[in-house]
Amino acid sequence: MIALIDRYQKELLKVNGFAASTVETYTISIKAFCSFAGNQLEMNPVKVKGPQLLKQ
Repeated sequence: MIALIDRYQKELLKVNGFAASTVETYTISIKAFCSFAGNQLEMNPVKVKGPQLLKQ
C-alpha cells in the first residue's frame, strides 16, 4: 500500500503541479484512512465501501 501512496504522491507533484504542502496533506489523509480501515473496520482499505463507513 505504501508503494501506491508514494506513486500517487509523485504523480500529484509532477503531473498535477500541486504544492508540496497540499500533496503532504493528501497523503497524510490517505495514510490515516488506511490506518482507520485496518484498525477500526478490520478491512483492507481498498475493499472498503460506503456502507461500511456509514456504520461507523
